[in-house]
Amino acid sequence: MEYIIGMFHGSNQKNKMEVYNGYIEICKRAVANERDFIRFRHKTAYHNVVEGAPRYLGQEYMDYIIVNYPYLLSYLDVFATNDNIGRPTLYNYNGIQRPISSVTSRYIKILGDLVKYFAPIEELDIVEIGAGFGGQCKIIHDYVTPRSYTIIDLPEALQLAEKYLSRFGIHKVEFRSPMDVSDEEYSLCISNYGFSEFDREYQDLYAEKVIKNSDKGYMICNFFGEYSVKDRIGGFTKEEIKKLKPTGKILPEKPLSLEGNFLYVW
Repeated sequence: MEYIIGMFHGSNQKNKMEVYNGYIEICKRAVANERDFIRFRHKTAYHNVVEGAPRYLGQEYMDYIIVNYPYLLSYLDVFATNDNIGRPTLYNYNGIQRPISSVTSRYIKILGDLVKYFAPIEELDIVEIGAGFGGQCKIIHDYVTPRSYTIIDLPEALQLAEKYLSRFGIHKVEFRSPMDVSDEEYSLCISNYGFSEFDREYQDLYAEKVIKNSDKGYMICNFFGEYSVKDRIGGFTKEEIKKLKPTGKILPEKPLSLEGNFLYVW
């Protein structure tokens, strides 16, 4: 429970507890009960944390893919199976022949970015900070199989991701809670908003144990702000994130999901 309280910043502790108690409860139910598992992404308490990308943003992701990563469209049928579990909201987007969820379109776009910046990704040891139900991991494995893949997240989220990925035959993934993070070397660190949403104490942990030991990185960042010692909320500022790695660069997030968000790569 202490980890959930300290997990995210930017709102008061009571609101955090209400949001993430609901989120954790959905994770637990989906792991324990098949009926809950087949519809967990449809639940409001889960949707608000992981599935929040609106329809218009999903269209912008697809437009970006069509222009910049058209080769990925030939994988669309297999990518779309990401939406077979959890009953997410599906949309019909211009330029594609089948409905998919907005979060799946984002995962596909991010895969295109990873290939652009870091190919060949099948030769990489990848670590993902905050992977939700494992959707990004699944989309990457639909395209290639990395040398290794590690997911770091809440224990309840890890159990759900392990169950979810197993349904697609993806078993060679290591699952680690924040308490189990150690000094290991990785080729590539991924974080889709995860790192920037953690409180400072956890950002410090990941910066020292994961980011420092990752040769390359791709992090979409949001909600950065000044750290308050008194309130124990807040996290790395944009300038602090920029200094995490000597080769780190702040780039525009394309398409922009929310004003102030940015992409950090090294």
